[in-house]
Amino acid sequence: ITKWGAVSLVLYLLEKMLNLYHVPYASIDCHRLVALAEEELTRPNHEELLQCCINRSQVEEAINNPVKKFKGPSGPDLAAICVQKNWRRFKAYTAFTLLKYSMSKATIIQRRWRLYQLMKNTKAKIKQFNEESISEWKIMMK
Repeated sequence: ITKWGAVSLVLYLLEKMLNLYHVPYASIDCHRLVALAEEELTRPNHEELLQCCINRSQVEEAINNPVKKFKGPSGPDLAAICVQKNWRRFKAYTAFTLLKYSMSKATIIQRRWRLYQLMKNTKAKIKQFNEESISEWKIMMK
């Protein structure tokens, strides 16, 4: 083992992941753990950490069970964070839908206002054209 610091980091991350999901028992293959620590320059993700487990199916079953996530030592904190996250997402989504609705109504008002302005200008031009043509006709009739 040439990189004991990297091995201890990977082992710490694996232990942290297993404690987070309250996995009761995990058997680790040390050779895969050392290989993962020596080859990776970045932090390993959950999939790479799970490859180090011999009883991977049992560990995945425990990890994929969402109830076990909130049974660990920091379970109530994680549950509160999850509730806050979902509430904030809901509030942001409702604000976004209200914004989209308001923007669509503002667009409709802008279109109608432009149409009104165009119609008003067109009527004024037609009225001016009619007055000019009537005045020209009166001049021609004299």
